[in-house]
Amino acid sequence: MTHTNVVDLEVTAGVFEIYGLSEYLIHLLAPLESKLTAPLQETYLRALFIHGRVAEFDRYWNWLAASHDLLLEPGRASLSPASRTGRVPSSSNGSPGRTRPTLFHEPHLQLFRIAFTAGWGPYSAADEAYDALKAHSEESAWRVTAHQLRLVVCEQRTKLDEYLTVLGQLCDWKQDRLFDHVRAWRLLASNGLKQEAVESVQKCKTEEKMGRLGAWYVFIEVGTDSTPSQIRP
Repeated sequence: MTHTNVVDLEVTAGVFEIYGLSEYLIHLLAPLESKLTAPLQETYLRALFIHGRVAEFDRYWNWLAASHDLLLEPGRASLSPASRTGRVPSSSNGSPGRTRPTLFHEPHLQLFRIAFTAGWGPYSAADEAYDALKAHSEESAWRVTAHQLRLVVCEQRTKLDEYLTVLGQLCDWKQDRLFDHVRAWRLLASNGLKQEAVESVQKCKTEEKMGRLGAWYVFIEVGTDSTPSQIRP
């Protein structure tokens, strides 16, 4: 890609991310995933996870890690001082650690990895990771991202009550997105609360959330085999 194309792509991706359009972001970046700049790699990883495409997030994370020869333990991440500085800790013999590429300097990505462990990691590590994610929910610098990630993990763990509590907090902060409500509707429906899901859809009538409301209503009420992304309101 030329420099101009990269700049245009980064600007477009940034706008999509600001407005929570992770689905469009993924469609934009997926065909170019092997050619993305570090900022776009980071944006792509965030979009994959937030949109619930966690297997693709894990695949792309591991591909990046392997291509940069990172010292990463699969399924584990930590917001330790080493993560914040971008340094792998020194070995026991005192030799210096290797410096991670710029992409992995971003602490937010380490928080995403913690969320991955909380929902999809080994049982022995999942609870500890989720406790860490919840702890970051209380920190002002991390709270919005941590709450958004908790929604993804709560859906994976089918924690309906906690999901609704976290979503309510995001709504209070005006940081909720349409897909956050979609997950709530999906959880309600899968727990035998289909009528509550439909009522929740009907209440979601703010202008920014109206674009695909009809598609999701059909998805929940009629039970079509098509995914909402394939339905055009």
